[in-house]
Amino acid sequence: MAAVPVTKTSGATSISKSRWSLRPVYVATVRRVRILLAAGLNTDLIREVLPCMTDDGAILAPTCEEMAQDLTHERERLSRSIEQLQAAHAMLSSIIHAGEALTTGGGRSG
Repeated sequence: MAAVPVTKTSGATSISKSRWSLRPVYVATVRRVRILLAAGLNTDLIREVLPCMTDDGAILAPTCEEMAQDLTHERERLSRSIEQLQAAHAMLSSIIHAGEALTTGGGRSG
């Protein structure tokens, strides 16, 4: 059943709440998508894996072996990204530390 716009005497339009209800399946799908987004998956991959996901209300699980492999590859990609970010973080920290040494007089010459 679709939501029905209602025009008030003030001219404003609102949605009739009595006819606006989300089906539980839509709520469950949105919940699953949010979980997968929070897990770092992009929407294209979510579109692929969502039909092969099940949940018991607490956690999602892949039901297709191929999807489990895709998720494993995605986790490996995330691990590589984390490692690269940690290396960049360490390099930036070194640069900041070197700059602090110069600006506090520890590295000035003359």
